[in-house]
Amino acid sequence: MNEEKYQLSYGVGVNSTAILALIKLHRLHYPNLRIVFADTGAEKPSTYCYLKFMQTQFNIEVVRSELGSLYDYSAKYNMIPVRQFRWCTDKFKIRPQQKWREENGYQDCITILGFCKGEEKRIKDN
Repeated sequence: MNEEKYQLSYGVGVNSTAILALIKLHRLHYPNLRIVFADTGAEKPSTYCYLKFMQTQFNIEVVRSELGSLYDYSAKYNMIPVRQFRWCTDKFKIRPQQKWREENGYQDCITILGFCKGEEKRIKDN
């Protein structure tokens, strides 16, 4: 019998950190959980600092885009990341995590995302 696999897409924000807190407090349990942070190379210094602290508490794997950093990519193609079009989310967060899942046998895993109530409009069917 295969146990389900889970991947937490950790964004170092309030919502995904709350999920980790609930796991630490034994309020949530996900067997075969892997925690993955997609590093755009353009996060705030405080984000990297907090990520480093959280890595002392949890095994958080860091993945990066094959395209380099978001800053370098944007400069190379003379583009400005715009939240409305979400191309940077796809190239620097979604695709690196998809590649990680394929390489680690997590293609059919359940992906956990932290969203705040009121952000339902950001969630798509897939």
